[in-house]
Amino acid sequence: MTTLTTADLAPSAQPEPAPDPRPLSAPISRALSLVVLVLLAALLVDVLFEGWVQQLFGHPGLPNAKGDPTWILADWPKNVKTGLFLLVLGFTVIKVAVDKSWRDFFTKAELALVALGVIMAISGFFGGRGAVLIGQALFVYFRGVIVFFAWRAVRPTTKQLKPILYLVGGIAVLNAGLAIVETLIGYPAYQWLGWTDLTWARINRAHALLNHPNHLGHFLMIVEIGLIAWFSTKDKISKKLWFLFGFLALGMSATQSRESAIGFVLAAVVIWWMRRRPVRPLAIALILVVGFTGLQLLNSTENRVTLEKRILGVLAALHFGAGSSAEDQPGIPAREIRVLFYQQGAKLFVERPVLGYGVGQFGGTVAFQHDPTWYKKFNFNLYGAKPDQVDSFWLHLAVETGALGVLGYLVWLFFLIAPMVRSRTRGPDVSPYVLWGGRRWWSRRGGGGLPVALAGGPAVPGVVLHRARARVVGAATWRQRGHRAGHPAGRSGAVGDQVLAAGGARRRRDRRPPEVQLAVAQTGRRRRGSGGLGDRASARRTGTCSA
Repeated sequence: MTTLTTADLAPSAQPEPAPDPRPLSAPISRALSLVVLVLLAALLVDVLFEGWVQQLFGHPGLPNAKGDPTWILADWPKNVKTGLFLLVLGFTVIKVAVDKSWRDFFTKAELALVALGVIMAISGFFGGRGAVLIGQALFVYFRGVIVFFAWRAVRPTTKQLKPILYLVGGIAVLNAGLAIVETLIGYPAYQWLGWTDLTWARINRAHALLNHPNHLGHFLMIVEIGLIAWFSTKDKISKKLWFLFGFLALGMSATQSRESAIGFVLAAVVIWWMRRRPVRPLAIALILVVGFTGLQLLNSTENRVTLEKRILGVLAALHFGAGSSAEDQPGIPAREIRVLFYQQGAKLFVERPVLGYGVGQFGGTVAFQHDPTWYKKFNFNLYGAKPDQVDSFWLHLAVETGALGVLGYLVWLFFLIAPMVRSRTRGPDVSPYVLWGGRRWWSRRGGGGLPVALAGGPAVPGVVLHRARARVVGAATWRQRGHRAGHPAGRSGAVGDQVLAAGGARRRRDRRPPEVQLAVAQTGRRRRGSGGLGDRASARRTGTCSA
């Protein structure tokens, strides 16, 4: 056993500084973070305006079978979106390589994601499809994951998040205002915006700059969830903020998206369960959302008639199911098309319950591009619906990947949700970002709706999915106690400022330049090497020397 003397512990006259292994990583990493955030902001804008831009740059097509005029949408906006996704992916990979943070992405969630990808690829090969089509289908399934990884790689500060949140908020206010105008004015408002398909105008369902009322309703719902999550962490909410929330709720009611209204109610329940108090902001928000939705129904005859038809259509579809002998009988009542789709999908699922028919074959953009009449080989009746989708993400997933694919997807979602519903994310100090993110992953589409996935992006840093030795606490570094008590910690804006060390102790990340950190470390070593009894005892405890 080697014995060290005080002379051995004394500092040398000219200590050699340890070389910095990454002298250029800090500025390069910051630049890459900025690039990724700019690309994410551009992707958000592209997704939220894509449908409208496609409409504006489209051109008239040939009349359909009924002799009605048609409109061909422009394709290049979708290519721009794909290019932005690939750019985000590329710069994210480069940033992770520069930061050498690969270990942050070896979690249970990533393992479940890899397993899900393998299941989907196997289902595609067994379905007789080539590697190119399988790759395209997987890209469409998992492109929202690119956004998720990008947020985690950047770990943006509150200062960096604000411009993006203001950008999304401004677009939400614009769309809400246009939806209200469409409801009040009617057909002219839709035509002023350049829409040629006035199907939704006939039943008084506004969609503003998005191409479907449900898309707008989902988008506004996510923004409102973010606001109410923030409200639930504040001691006092100003009248201006409540006016903003009410304005967005009124815009969402103009879409008459029942899914969005129900989704918000469920979100309020989840936030209450994670937060437990206070109840008043949640109650006020529920009254506004439910009240405006109900008033819209009372005020609009078209909305009431449409809702009655949908309810009767569900009952008729349950009584006269898809493929029943009654379909050929004259006078059969109108049936809800979603129920008919699920009935046909259930039969297809039973035929191939394990791995399904393979990705890229049943509905969706990829299947439609490779085979516009894909539904014929499945004997799947569209009942007049467009062939580029089957309306339900879960139906699409179940038929294409079978029970293994659905189970793999649920397992992946579980590992995403679990960190946000553990004890650390509950109680009086829970972050609004965690509340927002917690509700995002419980959304109806489970990540299938791209606008929802992107709008939920700012919540992603709140997901605690990092190494146990140093877990990022999202903007729960909001630090409720310090914020409310006026403590300086409450004024810190960094999402990643506070980390959780191995023993649960909290420490602030050292953001000083590497050369300053190195100088401080060298000074500390010289002080510890004074050779005193206290230093010897400390060294003994840490195992750096022996007596």
